[in-house]
Amino acid sequence: MKTLTLSISLLMLSFVLSCDSTNKKAQVSEQVIVELKGNITINGADALYPLMKRWAEEFSKDNADLKIEVLNGGTGKGLNDLLAGNCDLAMISRELDPSEEGQGLVCFRATKEGVIPIINDSNPYMDEILKKGMTREALIEIFTGDKYQSWGEVLGLDNKDSVIIFTRSDLSGAASVWAKYLGKKQEDLKGILVEYDENIINAVIQEPLSLSYCNAHYVLDLPKGKILKGIKILPIDFNVNGIADKNELFKTDICKLKRAVYLGTYPRCLCRYLYIVSKDKPENPVVIEFLKWIYSNGQAIAENSGFARLRNCDTEELIRFLNEPL
Repeated sequence: MKTLTLSISLLMLSFVLSCDSTNKKAQVSEQVIVELKGNITINGADALYPLMKRWAEEFSKDNADLKIEVLNGGTGKGLNDLLAGNCDLAMISRELDPSEEGQGLVCFRATKEGVIPIINDSNPYMDEILKKGMTREALIEIFTGDKYQSWGEVLGLDNKDSVIIFTRSDLSGAASVWAKYLGKKQEDLKGILVEYDENIINAVIQEPLSLSYCNAHYVLDLPKGKILKGIKILPIDFNVNGIADKNELFKTDICKLKRAVYLGTYPRCLCRYLYIVSKDKPENPVVIEFLKWIYSNGQAIAENSGFARLRNCDTEELIRFLNEPL
């Protein structure tokens, strides 16, 4: 990892404020132009990777001599590289545990993400699914029990079409959140093992009877402003009234989903913050400037990329922390 440098050049601009009978002298003002140079290496969670790539690309546009390399080695790899000095920042999709905090790691909230259940939009029982939704208890049985084996058993219909379950094979923040919502651990989730969100989504698109879960932003077709073709968000019957109420149906409404995550009306137990981690408080001015930019201009990019932005009070507090002297 190359040492990062901050190059500051001073440009003196002289201008005459006024020419009057007193013949005042021209006053001189200094404008500080900051040029960021060097390399920043970031590694870590797959969940935050696409947004971090966007942030890096946008921030680098105004800093031609700055290179930001973003790798998606996973939360564990990111933290290990950070501790070994092989990267400047790590991305993680969970909070630090006590043993990690004891190693001098400093954790910054970066954005907020929801974990959602997904089904194929050609599911032959779609009308019943969208009318009734599915309760947490039913999902617990489907993913970890033996009571429900078919869509008919779940929906109270006379058929035996099996529910085809896909679950994550790799250690995953999304799988951890989903399992915790069901009162379980990731290793308790049954189903066909698939690695990474993109592959989960592709598997669901190819199987009409499938059911799975993923990080919310992966189902968004951002250029079209819709949910990806072939995917529907399964409505969860949170109030257990046997009906998929209006606030439990997201269908194709990206704005409604992001707003629900931001406000916390989408269950908090199915939402999590994604984090950026540094070794001790950042000292390098270039890293500090990048982080401050994430908490200002970068939040609009997060929202446009399908994530939920942080609250203003949170971003202001983080910027104050970064501005504080060591």
